[in-house]
Amino acid sequence: MDSSQALTSLRRHITARTDARVVVGGQLSGHQGAMPGVLEEALLPLQDGRPLYVAAGFGGAAAAIARVLGRDVPDWAPPDFPSGADAASVALQQLTDVAANTVATEDGLEDAERRQLAVTRRPGDIAALVALGLSRLQRRL
Repeated sequence: MDSSQALTSLRRHITARTDARVVVGGQLSGHQGAMPGVLEEALLPLQDGRPLYVAAGFGGAAAAIARVLGRDVPDWAPPDFPSGADAASVALQQLTDVAANTVATEDGLEDAERRQLAVTRRPGDIAALVALGLSRLQRRL
């Protein structure tokens, strides 16, 4: 098994043992796996029907994920934000395709809260919004 396969296997293992995924930042180029790690870590829970929380205010892969999922990106962001997204276009297209065939918004958050999570740079806001979404999902069970 090469390192790319090992990283994917590790990410699948972790995804199978978690209830949700939070993505923040992340590289879009220079990755060692089959695709940038944060992109793969966002893709796997969506494929499994698990909640995905995208905190994109710090940019990077999370901002690219927010953009392809139709979430708001920060007002200050230039049109090509985040830089490097072109290098990850295949992975982003795969994420777009999976999101189109799943309920990517089944995270317990309202649209306004999801947009707030997508632009905030405050760790406390990220934690509070994720906890809010998870608590709402728990109440539905």
